[in-house]
Amino acid sequence: MPCDPIDGRNLAPEDGTLMGVNLEWGRETLAEYSDKLGERPAVAVTFADFPFNEEDPDLLASAAEQLRQNGGMLLLTLEPMEGLAAVTEQDADDLAGMLADFNANGVPVIVRFAHEMNGSWYPWGQQPAEYKAAFRRVADAVHQHAPGSAMMWAPNYAGGYPLRGRRVRVPPRHTRVRGPGHHR
Repeated sequence: MPCDPIDGRNLAPEDGTLMGVNLEWGRETLAEYSDKLGERPAVAVTFADFPFNEEDPDLLASAAEQLRQNGGMLLLTLEPMEGLAAVTEQDADDLAGMLADFNANGVPVIVRFAHEMNGSWYPWGQQPAEYKAAFRRVADAVHQHAPGSAMMWAPNYAGGYPLRGRRVRVPPRHTRVRGPGHHR
């Protein structure tokens, strides 16, 4: 059954908490993890290069299938390791098509694109204009083609951010979920 369009204000339950897992997909299935825990996580995290490397589409499809079978939402962290300029409209459209398929099978997705963009430790870091342009490219495609998916903007605490006094903000129409960065 397809999932409904996502409104970020309604992602969390009344108590405001969703339990999730950053699963090592190659070592354990979501069902195995859930059995050990005695609970089913509401959210499962996976990381992928973006643009995708050769293995990423199959790994993402496998994660989405496990979520379809077990219930839950995918938090997809996209890492543009080749830099922000490598993220084309075609890449964004291809991603949105994949997410639309996941959504059509009942798997909602939150896309966390180029997290911790204000830090210096990633190839996409500390490039506010380029980041906003790439984020918008991805967000526009996701919002147009994958209504059961949402975008997350996830900066870090800004330690070492060189552009003092300049705020980087993604307009609300491009993101439905905001979250702090974290270290894995």
